[in-house]
Amino acid sequence: MRRLLVLLGLVLAAACTDDGADGRADATAFDDPTEVVLHLRGDGCAPNIAGLATVVDIGGGLGVTVAHAFDDLATFEVVESDGTVVAADILASDRELDLAVLRLDRNGPHTVVAPASSRLTEDATVVTFGRIDDGPVAREAAVLRRVTLTLDGEGRRLGYELGVDVSPGDSGGAVLDGSGRLAAVVFASARGDDRSWSTSTSELMALLTEATTTTTPIPLTCP
Repeated sequence: MRRLLVLLGLVLAAACTDDGADGRADATAFDDPTEVVLHLRGDGCAPNIAGLATVVDIGGGLGVTVAHAFDDLATFEVVESDGTVVAADILASDRELDLAVLRLDRNGPHTVVAPASSRLTEDATVVTFGRIDDGPVAREAAVLRRVTLTLDGEGRRLGYELGVDVSPGDSGGAVLDGSGRLAAVVFASARGDDRSWSTSTSELMALLTEATTTTTPIPLTCP
C-alpha cells in the first residue's frame, strides 16, 4: 500500500461557508458525535499491509471515506464506536479524487450528516472532533486556504488546507459547515505542524449518483 501521504482524518465542523452564514458550529449539536464516525479496518494482500481509516455516515444507508484506504486490501470491515461491526460494501470509488462511497447496513437510530451544497470560505473557524478512540473532543482550527489538489501528480480536485494537526490512520474524517453538513473529507497531512488537506464534497456528487444507481459492489483486488 502506498504511504506517500500521511493517512488521516478528523471530524471537523466549520463555522462559515460561501453562502455568508456565520456563527460557530456547535460541537454539542450532536448528542453523540461518535455516532457519525465509524472505523474502517482491513487486512492487506501481504502480511505487512493493513488498512485503517474513518467513515462518515451521510444517511440513506451510505457512508463516505477515502479511496486510498482500500489500496492492496484483501478484506475490510466497518465498525461503530462501541465495536459493533456494520455490514458494508464499496458502491463507488475514484482514486484520483481519493473518495469512496460505501453501503452501510446500520441498525437502530443514529446520527448522520448530509453533504453540503456550498463551499467553505478561507479563514473560516472550524471545530474539530478527535478520533473515536479519544472520544468526541472538540478543538478549534481554521480553513487556511482553498486549493486545487492533485494526488501523486494525477487528478485535479477542489480542496482546503486546514490548520489542524491530524493522526495517521484517520483518513476519511469529515469537514462540516456551520449547518452541520459535510463540506469536505480529510485525506492527508500537510507539511509542517498543525496542517492537513481535505477534498471538497463538491467533488463527491458524481460518486453519490453512481452509488445510488448501482446494485453491484466494487470488489477488492490484490496486485
